[in-house]
Amino acid sequence: MARRHKHKVRSAERMAKVMAGVIWRDFEDGTIPSKFAYEGVFIAELRSSLCLTGWSWPVADEAARDVVREALRLARAVRPTWAEGQHAATGLLVREAWCRNCGIPLRERQVHYCSASCAQKWNRAFNAEAA
Repeated sequence: MARRHKHKVRSAERMAKVMAGVIWRDFEDGTIPSKFAYEGVFIAELRSSLCLTGWSWPVADEAARDVVREALRLARAVRPTWAEGQHAATGLLVREAWCRNCGIPLRERQVHYCSASCAQKWNRAFNAEAA
């Protein structure tokens, strides 16, 4: 892991190996559906720890991403293509089957709302709560 900055993550290789072990174990056990399931959590936690020790955010972010990238490489994680990640390729249909506003069943091409008026009503109500 090449570093362009003077900062170094202490024992980065050891952390990457431990992360890779956790990824591999949980993926094999079926605890996580993908070897990338912990990627965001690992980056955020490591970056947070580095920032709390005085590292600047951009440097800590880059270092954390380097360590997690190495962990994913050690775990032999291969990113799917965009097409392979779509619901049609996985065979899983994960979407809400009912209108968010009125609750009636959605037709095939409808995603969240049954009509434009339902979408407007829901957005008005949502924005009113946020205000």
